[in-house]
Amino acid sequence: MPVGRQMQFFGARVNLAKTLLYAINGGRDEITGEQVGPAHPPVTGDRLSYDEVAAALDRMMDWVAETYVDALNVIHYMHGKYAYERIEMALHDYPVKRTLACGIAGLSVAADSLSEVPTAVPAAAGPAAGTAGPVTGSVHSWDISTGVDGPGTRFVVFASGCPLRCLYCHNPGTWRMHDGTRTTVDALVARAERYRRFIRIAGGGEPLMQPAFTGELLRRCRETGLHTALDTSGHLGHRASDALLADTDLVLLDVKSWDPAAYRKVTTRDPDPTVRFARRLAELGRPAWVRFVLVPGLTDAEENVDGLAAFAATLPNVEHVDVLPYHRMAEAKYAGLGLPYPLPGTEPPSAELLERVHAQFRAHGVRSR
Repeated sequence: MPVGRQMQFFGARVNLAKTLLYAINGGRDEITGEQVGPAHPPVTGDRLSYDEVAAALDRMMDWVAETYVDALNVIHYMHGKYAYERIEMALHDYPVKRTLACGIAGLSVAADSLSEVPTAVPAAAGPAAGTAGPVTGSVHSWDISTGVDGPGTRFVVFASGCPLRCLYCHNPGTWRMHDGTRTTVDALVARAERYRRFIRIAGGGEPLMQPAFTGELLRRCRETGLHTALDTSGHLGHRASDALLADTDLVLLDVKSWDPAAYRKVTTRDPDPTVRFARRLAELGRPAWVRFVLVPGLTDAEENVDGLAAFAATLPNVEHVDVLPYHRMAEAKYAGLGLPYPLPGTEPPSAELLERVHAQFRAHGVRSR
């Protein structure tokens, strides 16, 4: 590099492993579901095709390269104009030859992943027939329940991992996947078999954090004649394949709020992925119950309830809406984990508030309970 005549801009490292995920997921983030890169059909099927993945990755790398170069040109132009680099530029002869370079992060991860593509299975599709080895997932716990989490008496699996942080979360111990216990589908099915007369349900945490595990569990249980239900916020609904949903007899869809600002306050996320998933369930004709937690001062605004009721009325597959009164029974769980309780002082809704909310659903022709 000639001194005084040439300079090099060096940028942050490009995350190639993340780029590969965007390529496979159609440009959507695998956690938030947000459309980050250019939209294109996700790579699907029982097994990934190397040619299809490679072509999708090539398109996504073109976008990433263009995005990085544009960003770095803006950054370095502004630094050269306003920051300390403008002094250094006085030491260069004009015109200056500029070169630009970016590092690469996750190169080995992307290379290893691509080498497995000829035998890989998309996360949302579950294992293909004949796949060797047991399917495992991270499980917080299991229980026999007669609560409000579905019909009848149920064998409930509490999956570990959740992308949301709801202020009224009842199970903060399920937030992180690595806090759970690695458990095989075989072991859970064998345990569920002891309660064949019971309804079973995949609960959470968020089961779609582990779509392959959840899909295989639903498939195996349904094959044995057990009724299956999926309890989900819908935030990761794009991870649920049509095959997974076909093995689901009932979806319990937790709609945290209708108003976007209130939804973000409750969960730290946006409601759009949940809305998209709800519409997809309606298009597929999958039976669903909508669940709505009523929290005074948080989700009880009349316009918020009206918005949800009007939306539910457009979904012919929704059998009813469960209005769940907020309670504080999880306070001890937060204390046991050393976490501050997010809603100190918030009281359960009054009978009058509950009746007003039910009346709003009735006004839209929606059955609630």
